[in-house]
Amino acid sequence: MEEMLQPYRGFCSILLNIFLSGLKIAPILFILSCGGLPSKLKTYKQSNINYWENQISFFGKTFESQNKTIKLPIAFSKYLNNLTKKIRIKSKLDLSREIQVKVLKSQNPFWYSLPTGEIIFSSDFIKKYVFSESFLASVISFELVRINTLAYEKNKLYPKGYIDQKEFLKLFYLDSKRRITIHKWAMINIHRSNFDIHEYLNWIQTISRHLDKFSTMGFNLTELSLEERDIKRFLTANDEISLFKIEDTKKSSTIFYDFKNFISGK
Repeated sequence: MEEMLQPYRGFCSILLNIFLSGLKIAPILFILSCGGLPSKLKTYKQSNINYWENQISFFGKTFESQNKTIKLPIAFSKYLNNLTKKIRIKSKLDLSREIQVKVLKSQNPFWYSLPTGEIIFSSDFIKKYVFSESFLASVISFELVRINTLAYEKNKLYPKGYIDQKEFLKLFYLDSKRRITIHKWAMINIHRSNFDIHEYLNWIQTISRHLDKFSTMGFNLTELSLEERDIKRFLTANDEISLFKIEDTKKSSTIFYDFKNFISGK
């Protein structure tokens, strides 16, 4: 009898290992073809999805309470909502979740998004690194895809009443493979929304040039170089949005500069 059960025990052990490894990753799987448009994007609906979604959002609220949220005039709130809505409407993905854009007063450059539908920028990031509307739209497009596909890693972090900025931003780290997949969808959205695709690449290059300032977000030069390489390959190989076929002629709106000046003055 013992010999008859042995093969089944081995099989059960394999299944258990697969199940346990699945618990260590975010419930999202990207299936894509390396050379061009991502073929499919799947979101796994797991029973514990609310747990890690609420966990990240909980720490997001804790971090936000430690920093001053800049109260935006109605005109700027409307501008950011319309900018976000424009990308959502043109996307092929189901970007149905309502989004709210906020700015936190901080002397450090960063941005992040919460699964509950919030995209947050630091005032320093807007002031020192965002110089065009298409640049801003590029970051928003990336985070829109991330929110609506729930591309967040599970993290073992326990509430302690306070969260350090570096510790908090680590919650949003994704490896380059997953980031590149999101980039492909986000770039297509940017192009279809009539923003300058060159500024999307400029966003990644800006992080690389100022890596010492963005190190708290978990970036490293090796992964950023891989991202930049794969983004360039995608943009040159995709006929719809080839870098060689699109001229850099799209200008930022007047309200973008008003918004930037308002944040810079804070």
